[in-house]
Amino acid sequence: MCKPSEPDVFGNETEGGVLDRDGPRKPVFASAYFQNKIEYRDLVINFGLRYEFFNPKTPTFSDAENYVSTDYDPSLDVIDESKLVEGNTFSYVLPRLNFSFPVSDRTVFYAQYGKYAQLPSLSQLFISNSQLSNVVNPSTRSPYNLGGSAVPFTAKPERNTQYEMGIRQSLSDDFALTLSGFYKDLRNQMQLRKTYNSAGLPIFVSFQNEDFGTIKGLEMSMELRRTQRLAAKVNYTLSDARGTGSNSRSSQNSVTDEASARFPNFINPLDFNQTHRGSVMLDYRFAKNDGGAILEGFGANIILSFNSGRSYTKVEEPQNLGQSSPWNVGVRALVDSRSRNPVEPINASTTPWVFNVDLNLSKVFFMDLFNVEVYARVLNLLNAKQILNVYPTTGTPDDDGWLKSPFAEPYKVIPLYEQFYRAINLQNRWAYTGVAANLFGFGGGAGGQSGLDLFGAPRQIIFGARFEM
Repeated sequence: MCKPSEPDVFGNETEGGVLDRDGPRKPVFASAYFQNKIEYRDLVINFGLRYEFFNPKTPTFSDAENYVSTDYDPSLDVIDESKLVEGNTFSYVLPRLNFSFPVSDRTVFYAQYGKYAQLPSLSQLFISNSQLSNVVNPSTRSPYNLGGSAVPFTAKPERNTQYEMGIRQSLSDDFALTLSGFYKDLRNQMQLRKTYNSAGLPIFVSFQNEDFGTIKGLEMSMELRRTQRLAAKVNYTLSDARGTGSNSRSSQNSVTDEASARFPNFINPLDFNQTHRGSVMLDYRFAKNDGGAILEGFGANIILSFNSGRSYTKVEEPQNLGQSSPWNVGVRALVDSRSRNPVEPINASTTPWVFNVDLNLSKVFFMDLFNVEVYARVLNLLNAKQILNVYPTTGTPDDDGWLKSPFAEPYKVIPLYEQFYRAINLQNRWAYTGVAANLFGFGGGAGGQSGLDLFGAPRQIIFGARFEM
């Protein structure tokens, strides 16, 4: 795609539009929302309808059944863009409903239901004409996909239906407890799939809405309203996320091997599944005209957050170099799914627990016309080395297993090879954050679920000021 001021591949300035030689696309999205509140005695009902309109203006073939057979220009070896047309538009009417009623003076029951729709990211829906031509060209197209471009115009919006119910209990005038259960039904999730012609033969790989999943769990929160300058809140979530794919490229392995292989669908814990997740927030603050000239407006806020780690699959250590080099062989299983051989059920293991403490100190100066707040924030107060990801070959963040392999022995005799590998890959994580992340960070590759790194950010200290009229 080109910016409006840039020329196209033929040197002509572009004005945009689906037929403008890779000019900037101009998708259209619109939505409208209607909501009504009904109160009958102690029963409160909120009913709403949301209308979503998606027109991504994705270029597609005039004869989609034959896939470019009538649109391909063999003399130029590219698609004849004058024959392309805009793809389908999508419209949804999505109901939302919630109601609540008091069970007693201190107990309220509530329930919620809603349907949602979301278009996949535009970076996945748009590719250049040269890329599209290469993918669908009868002489270059392939029923395999090794992480390159995929035909995007077959993708549709993803759908989600969510249910939730719970109770809110006031234990005192200042202390309340909320307990709820939720269930999310994920449908029409985007996934890489093979596309077949009228003869039933696979011809290329495209994005299709064949993936699905469920997320269910319990949420609990306890809240203390500000009492004697102190406010507190505790949140905890117990959840289980399962499905056939964690992201749009989770099916990569299924579309890189033998063309006639059956496409497997297994229900597994998803990559972002975290069984336990929670936070504790404490806020101590002096209000205006409280604490004297020094403490007036001073406050301290501390947040402790934690989670039980995400799911991942242990795989065999490298059995050979394959197409990798002796510099990045330790992440070969992440770079190329064809060399990834699991040694356990999918996502049966979890990364270590993560604990984090953040601190915020602030002081408000109350003026006649405005207030000034100065603050200092310390993220990761304890400077903990939080493990976000591990090498699936070893289950640790500091050893990818390569130097322990017998296949590494011929390279270890090279002067300084082992020292170089340890410094670059094991200590500085070059292969993990660089090679693997650049190739597959957008879907299921190295660190694709949490920041493209093995460890979280170190301590950060931020100073600032804020003015309030």
